[in-house]
Amino acid sequence: MMSAAHCSDDAKGKIALECIRTATMLDGLKVVQLRDVIATRDAHVNGSNPAWARNLRTFGEAGVVKDAKNAKTDNRGTVMMFIGYPDNREHDSVHMWNPEMNGIWTTRDVIWLKRYYFDRTRNNDIVLFEHHGEAEEEVIGTESQDVIEDAGCRGS
Repeated sequence: MMSAAHCSDDAKGKIALECIRTATMLDGLKVVQLRDVIATRDAHVNGSNPAWARNLRTFGEAGVVKDAKNAKTDNRGTVMMFIGYPDNREHDSVHMWNPEMNGIWTTRDVIWLKRYYFDRTRNNDIVLFEHHGEAEEEVIGTESQDVIEDAGCRGS
């Protein structure tokens, strides 16, 4: 999940436990057949799917989480990364990771940016390219900055 979200090596170490927790929660949504009944694992065990399953998001997706507004010219939100769902909260609550403070926020107030938090071309990923039937390795990106900052959400 973290590789698909283009997470940097530094970020992978910081959010690994939350990633494992989210993967385990999502595994309960796998459809299986027990005694001629086809349903998700959670539906077989608990009788229904969890409430958060109605609002699934992509791991690593970027979203702006609303901050307390101090003045008209201050930023109104912080760009954070989606990392999972909280237990025992509203169905539309999510866990968002703020790398600047290395903290996890549980919130319902997110404006989704419809992109990953990390940019693939800035992580020095090795990408395989097909060239006349042979695979070539090429390292792309050499910048140390991993976070894409949305100019409309962050101050300069």
